[in-house]
Amino acid sequence: MVEYCSSFTKLIPLSFVLGFYVTIVVERWWNQFRAVPWPDKAAMLIQAHIHGNDERSRIIRRTLVRYLILIQALTFMAVSTKVRKRFPNEDYLVEAGLMTKEEKEVYDEVPALYGRWWVPATWFTSLIIKSRKEGRIKDDILVQQILDEFHEYRGGCGLVFAYDWISVPLVYTQTVTIATYTYFLSTLMGNQYIES
Repeated sequence: MVEYCSSFTKLIPLSFVLGFYVTIVVERWWNQFRAVPWPDKAAMLIQAHIHGNDERSRIIRRTLVRYLILIQALTFMAVSTKVRKRFPNEDYLVEAGLMTKEEKEVYDEVPALYGRWWVPATWFTSLIIKSRKEGRIKDDILVQQILDEFHEYRGGCGLVFAYDWISVPLVYTQTVTIATYTYFLSTLMGNQYIES
């Protein structure tokens, strides 16, 4: 039995299996971190391209940045337990000032099989187009710059959501677990001292 187990340990490519699994997990973790959207660049473009010192211009800029943060909060509510603790439901977003009561009513009317984190994205786009029509954004190129950055931001939120939705296949974890336990038990049995 000892000799059989000792020879069996040479058949299990544990370093390959563990290396493959660790590579997948670490790469996935790093890609998740890189997918987290940062609103800074979009907020700076909004500040730079939406002109006007009047109250309406200030409210538009503020609302657009609020929509950015709202999209991120809704995304993280779906994927993060810490954010879900802070905002158990959308009423807490209203209370925190990230969503108005009127917006929540519109938001609640949207049917959602897989989440509604994208709804404020439509509000954002509509407000940008409205700002251009009102002449607060001077050129279509500036609109395009803001929307391009916004689409990248929204794409990051979508990627974070997708990473949470689709995890590492369970069969990988099970294979590594079984291979490790089998190798450990075979090594334990195969390295027993026996008198010849």
